[in-house]
Amino acid sequence: MIIFKVRAACPSRSYVPFCLPEQPRFCELDRSQVELENMWGVSWDIITGDEIISDSYDLKEVDGAVYEVDCAMITLGAVEVNTGANASAEEAEEGVEDGAVQVNNVVNSFRLNSTTFDKKSYLSHLKSYMKKVKEALKEKNAPEETITAFEKGAQSYAKKIVANFKDYDFYIGESMDPDGMVILMNYREDGVTPFVTVWKHGLVEMKV
Repeated sequence: MIIFKVRAACPSRSYVPFCLPEQPRFCELDRSQVELENMWGVSWDIITGDEIISDSYDLKEVDGAVYEVDCAMITLGAVEVNTGANASAEEAEEGVEDGAVQVNNVVNSFRLNSTTFDKKSYLSHLKSYMKKVKEALKEKNAPEETITAFEKGAQSYAKKIVANFKDYDFYIGESMDPDGMVILMNYREDGVTPFVTVWKHGLVEMKV
């Protein structure tokens, strides 16, 4: 993940090729170092500029290639909030009040959109996506060892995806750009805790 610290600003919703300053000017920031450290880091798709995740969630790095992030089902339009940690899916549905809607907190917060793939089409997308990420890393002058780590880690984790392909749901960013990252969703071994998987090197983090 490449990290830039910039002034908090309302991101533009016009989706043009995603660019960041080549050299952030820390001296231009009028915040103290303590204030900067307390700011949330929002991670954007390096290709599309879509918001994907933030470090307000617990990001667990796996294989040096991805972050896995536990999420929860929340109820909108009612006071009750169901984290999904101790209730079955049937119990969760029974607890939803009339007019309330249950949503995944990560999907809702980052305006992700559900999509579908079969194994062949996903692997085709993944091959193209990895090539685009590699090109983006080179354009941002990422060290060669970073690019090598990305390629090796991605190949390793891709095998896990293929082996458990039927267990995944797929999401794309707010812009619905087909060239961007496909976010994966699965469930932990308890069968009720959802988690998303995002590609580490496909993210650019900015403090906001």
